[in-house]
Amino acid sequence: MDESRSGDPLDTGCASCLGRRSLLRGAAGLAGAALVSGAVSGEATAAPGGRWTTLGPVTDVSVGTSEFYPNHGDWTVVARPQRREWRAYDGRCPHQAQQVTGYDRPARQLVCPGHGSRFRMRNGAVVQGPATSPLIRKEIRIREGNIQVR
Repeated sequence: MDESRSGDPLDTGCASCLGRRSLLRGAAGLAGAALVSGAVSGEATAAPGGRWTTLGPVTDVSVGTSEFYPNHGDWTVVARPQRREWRAYDGRCPHQAQQVTGYDRPARQLVCPGHGSRFRMRNGAVVQGPATSPLIRKEIRIREGNIQVR
């Protein structure tokens, strides 16, 4: 696509993104409709409900780190910013749905290796693009020493 003709700021960026903008715009609209209203600014939350899935023992995730779990064909990122604080996110980067598999410990940021997007561990907010939407937060609980999400 010729950037000078479109005039659309979404049509700039990495070369591999340009051919998929129309599809991504439609998918983003559908994903936005599925979000729960009232989410904290900079934080998207998946619709509540569904069955709880056990990912593993709490000992898998040390304080100040994160762990990545396959979850029925998708990835779930579980982060532990503080001793009694747990966060779970959909492990797909909102930019192009690549797996968020990196972690920058000193910065406490989750990283998508595809194009370098970075997200805050505490709330999933975008720190660095090209992603413009936060990670989608999942419900998380600790039961009998195990991490569960839905």
